[in-house]
Amino acid sequence: MPKLLGVTGYSGAGKTSAIEYITARSGANRIYVGQLITDEVIARRLPLGADSEKNVRVGLRELYGMAGLAVLVTPTIRASFALGRSVVIDAICSLEELDHYRKTFDATAVLVSILASFDVRADRVALRSEKTMTREKLVERDELEKNVLRTDLAIEAAEIKICNEGDLPGLHEQLDAHVCGLIPSFHKCP
Repeated sequence: MPKLLGVTGYSGAGKTSAIEYITARSGANRIYVGQLITDEVIARRLPLGADSEKNVRVGLRELYGMAGLAVLVTPTIRASFALGRSVVIDAICSLEELDHYRKTFDATAVLVSILASFDVRADRVALRSEKTMTREKLVERDELEKNVLRTDLAIEAAEIKICNEGDLPGLHEQLDAHVCGLIPSFHKCP
């Protein structure tokens, strides 16, 4: 039976690294919810960047509700499930999104939070090849995620919490230990 694994955490925590590892090991489909935001920024002919993404992210949630992005990707999840493929959601930002997934997919949704301190995250986002952020922009993003999206509540609700303060092999080791049994096709590193 296909599974739905959601990943949550603040910017720079290591969500993308975790998701890339999980999908490579399991063959699960990655659904990048942020692509909806990027597509809408482009459709509106706004300048690409964090400010436009923030405005669109907040605007779509005002239009569709706090679970709106989850509702918009539900048909894609259903299509994967119809093919017998598990799905990894990149990323779940609110309890309303998590509740939508659990109600829609009969509690097959498991939430994993990836955690890292602000300083570690700031160092990571400054070095990214895409979507780099200054410390100041990261503070702004954190404020949006904490005060508007309430990502902190989704992080607290996660069944699995992974502290990602170290290197990539350390993250992979934790994912092997905690995610292996969740998706039947997940293969541990040798």
